[in-house]
Amino acid sequence: DPKRNLLIYGLDRSAVIREIVPQEGRPIWCMMYHGHSAAVTAIEMAPNCCWVASGDQNGVVKVWACDQPDAKVFPTKLEAAVMGGEITDISWSADSTRIAACGDGKSFMAKVMMWDSGNSVGELVCHTKKVNSIAFKPTRPFRVATAGEDCLVNFYSGPPFKFTNTSKKHERFVNMVRFSPDGSQFATASSDMYIALFDGKEGTETISKKVHKGSLFAVAWSPDSTKLVTASGDKTVKIFSAVDLSEISSISFGNAILNMQVGCVWTIHGILSYSLGGELALSQPDAPDAKRLVQLGHNRAISDLVWLPNNGTLVSSSYSAIDETSNTGCMRVWKLESGIASCMEGAGHSSRVLKMALLGDTVCSVGGDDCLLFSSATNHITKVELGVYPICVACGTNLGAVLNSNHELQFFSAATKKIDKTHKLDFSGTCVAISSNDDMIAVGSGDNAIYLLNVECGRKHKLEKHSGTVSCLAFSPAGDKLVSGCANKEIVVWDPKAGSIITKGLQGFHLARVSCIAWNASGTRFATGGVDAAVLVWEAMNELKAPHVTLRLAHTGPITSVVFVDEMSIATAAVDGSIRTWTV
Repeated sequence: DPKRNLLIYGLDRSAVIREIVPQEGRPIWCMMYHGHSAAVTAIEMAPNCCWVASGDQNGVVKVWACDQPDAKVFPTKLEAAVMGGEITDISWSADSTRIAACGDGKSFMAKVMMWDSGNSVGELVCHTKKVNSIAFKPTRPFRVATAGEDCLVNFYSGPPFKFTNTSKKHERFVNMVRFSPDGSQFATASSDMYIALFDGKEGTETISKKVHKGSLFAVAWSPDSTKLVTASGDKTVKIFSAVDLSEISSISFGNAILNMQVGCVWTIHGILSYSLGGELALSQPDAPDAKRLVQLGHNRAISDLVWLPNNGTLVSSSYSAIDETSNTGCMRVWKLESGIASCMEGAGHSSRVLKMALLGDTVCSVGGDDCLLFSSATNHITKVELGVYPICVACGTNLGAVLNSNHELQFFSAATKKIDKTHKLDFSGTCVAISSNDDMIAVGSGDNAIYLLNVECGRKHKLEKHSGTVSCLAFSPAGDKLVSGCANKEIVVWDPKAGSIITKGLQGFHLARVSCIAWNASGTRFATGGVDAAVLVWEAMNELKAPHVTLRLAHTGPITSVVFVDEMSIATAAVDGSIRTWTV
């Protein structure tokens, strides 16, 4: 943000404003705007700190209020279809009245418009390919600089803004352009490994230098305009003098591909850089070798959550993808009091994590790599080859089971941590649950029924009430109740021992398939999540007629998991890549 105290970025269809570092005694503060219908690709806050402009993949720019951080709805001032392709960068004028946006358009690649009406004050021509970056001069007279994939750096004066001159210094894509805070210079970062400085008023080149051994993806200025920081594909972040581009210091992040640094900003807390592997690292410019604060998260759909009550941590699962072919499993361990996550040590899933369950203090997960993985709160312990694609995993106290695509249950235990036996089902299973005392196994099926099995896999009951495929199951902690949800949006509470219905008719509260169910530790409440992005909390001790708490549009996409972190609080996850906690 203009005060260099907050971090602003896009996450799927949401725009995020959050603190850079956690404050003592509370988690990181965050606010999210959900007004876009496509992935947010560019975002910037106005210098007056009252408005944010964000652009998306469809070429739409929205201007929305951010000056009331505790509000639940953020008013949208402007919605403008700027171009036919994605918006790649946005910049505000110093007086917060004009917005410059660029991207992958058809008839033009960049435009300057009024913030409140969207009226054009100049179409920035003379680019023949996508424009990657745009910057407004922060002082008068107003100027605009652009950088594109045609290897050009163009300069415009106005308003109304018109082409002034161009630079052909770079030989490869120019990835970013940024003006210094005092407006005297602007810098460009290019894939040709060069950084170049230009006069801020005339747009003429003053100096250029090859400064990295890999592509430069980002450049940012220090608050006093005397230094620059760059992020590069050579896995380093470097600081340079703005006078002669002499190197002041260099920060190395390792040798792996995922250590490539693809973004950087200079904040009041230090230099914040973002890696290809999704690590957000805070380094100190005066002590580049000092220990860094590294923050992790998810930038893909989250598949499941597990709460570890004995050490008060939350485990989340997802996948990370650096291109269209990679799909590596990703598990994070969260401390809710700070909002900071860490990764588990050791070899994890080589493909996306599908489901998780808790067996004592051990997290059991199954992934698209056809493996069952046992993990502690800090590291991966043992990986077991299943030989078949898993659908779901469930655990009791000492017994666990994997439901696979061959319509089999593969059983394991806390002691052996391997597949002990396999049982072939005579129906198509969709989900599985195990009671806390390990004496009952519930399997949902595609024929709309629930099959209750004993520990020897003998059939005890066939529960029939749902009119859609059973999608999720959960036993109460005491094992005296079983809650099921289906694709027909219906929730049913069963007595599993008697094989009878306790409560039926809980339909119409979710507007789409029920996707997940969780109980609190005392068994007095349960929560359900749905594809409709709603979370409902139910009082199990009362006659169920309606949910006790209804959270509509809890996320911007289908809910994938819900867990109780204490008797009155839940954590939810969804395909929007975010985890949220609620007091219910």
